[in-house]
Amino acid sequence: MYYREYNKLDNGQVAMLHAHRAWNENGDEGWSVTVVIGKHRKQCRLSVRGEYARYRGGKSLHGKSTGTCGIAGLRTLKAMLGEFEAWLSTDGKTHQVVCTPFDDKRKRAYRYLMRLGYVWYEDVYSYRKHMT
Repeated sequence: MYYREYNKLDNGQVAMLHAHRAWNENGDEGWSVTVVIGKHRKQCRLSVRGEYARYRGGKSLHGKSTGTCGIAGLRTLKAMLGEFEAWLSTDGKTHQVVCTPFDDKRKRAYRYLMRLGYVWYEDVYSYRKHMT
C-alpha cells in the first residue's frame, strides 16, 4: 500500500510526497516517506521508483538538485507531510513514520523535522515519529 500526493508550486514545478508501507527487521510496520520536487509529475514519479535514468537515457536524478523553489517548496512539503499524518491518524492504529536524509547537503532542512516531533536516530540514520 502507498500514499502519493502532488502539489503544484508557484514557479510551475511539482512537489510530490510518496510514502509506502515498510517493515523493519523486528516485523514492526511503518511508513517510509520520500519527497521530490521536479519539473513535472512524471519526473517525480519515475525518480522515486528509480526509473528516471532509464527514461532519460542514463541521466539519473539521484542526489541532484531539481527544485528551484527554495523556502516555498519546503513550506508546501511541510503542509503535505501534515496532511499525510492526518490521513494516518484516521484509522486509530499506531504508526511509525520514517524519513531518511539522502545526504548531508540538505541536513539543515531535515533537522526541521525535529520541531514537528520526529526523533533523530544516529544508528539507523533516520528521523522517526511514532503516531497513535
